[in-house]
Amino acid sequence: MVRPSVRTLAEANEVLGREMPGPGSSYSVLVTFHRRAERVYREVALVDRHHYHEAIAWAGIEAANAEKAEKGLREAQAREARKQAKADEAAVLGTGSAVEVSR
Repeated sequence: MVRPSVRTLAEANEVLGREMPGPGSSYSVLVTFHRRAERVYREVALVDRHHYHEAIAWAGIEAANAEKAEKGLREAQAREARKQAKADEAAVLGTGSAVEVSR
């Protein structure tokens, strides 16, 4: 929900600009920020009618940024799962097998 003091597009830009995560932030932080920013711009569009179209455009940009961050999060989770699976496999293979196969 928009803070009561955020009633114009300019105020939304100012508040969100201050709250924007810095470089190197985690994907989960980015997703949270961009989804919140999308909501803020959509709500501001309903209040600041003179900037309706611009606020809606910003909401769309934030939605796209959130989707991009969500994709990055999914890819990072998949990489981590593959890395863990390899580590688990190496641990199993490295300990040897209790069963020997003879020819």
